[in-house]
Amino acid sequence: MEDLTGQVFADLTAVRPADYIKGKGTVWVWRCVCGNEVEIAANRVKKGHDLSCGCRRSRECATIKLCRHCGKQSFRKNRHGNFASVCQECYNAQTNDFKYRNPRTWMLQTAKRRARVQGVPFELTYEDFEIPELCPVFGTPMFPGNGKMSDNSPSLDKIIPSLGYVKGNVAVISWKANRLKSNATAVEIRKLADWMDAQVSQIDSPEATVA
Repeated sequence: MEDLTGQVFADLTAVRPADYIKGKGTVWVWRCVCGNEVEIAANRVKKGHDLSCGCRRSRECATIKLCRHCGKQSFRKNRHGNFASVCQECYNAQTNDFKYRNPRTWMLQTAKRRARVQGVPFELTYEDFEIPELCPVFGTPMFPGNGKMSDNSPSLDKIIPSLGYVKGNVAVISWKANRLKSNATAVEIRKLADWMDAQVSQIDSPEATVA
């Protein structure tokens, strides 16, 4: 048995041999820089498979990283609450590029998240809808926004909101039309239009028109 007492490998210092396991070799007691003592096979430590008692990952996650794309400090945190290796600016650029190149895939992913939050069914597949060139409501061209949703961005609408994202209950319309519709019914939209007409008619101005 090789005497490793006092030798240091990464964050671990060999204290004393603890056991011998066939197929693994000698297991040593190691003292980590954090103060913990753990038993790990000497071969694993010497080959670099184990660098600490397990605390190194936590320490690395708490350290601000440099963005692997632009090299700047990344203060963005991932969904686990740890500092991410891609900064917010580069992450936004990646996301916008993906949305532009894969609009239907992006719609599916975001709709699935909304369905989970809203507690409604989600049973859509990539083939269940198409993105038309013109908005079915306004007849205006639809195209992805530059970094954020615009009035002309295509969006996935639930025709009857309570039914969820299921085949036959969705349509791709412009973000402006979707935003105006929201979860209102056709009757409510007509009442809103009537109210708008009535308000405009009371304004004594030749420029007052309903767009």
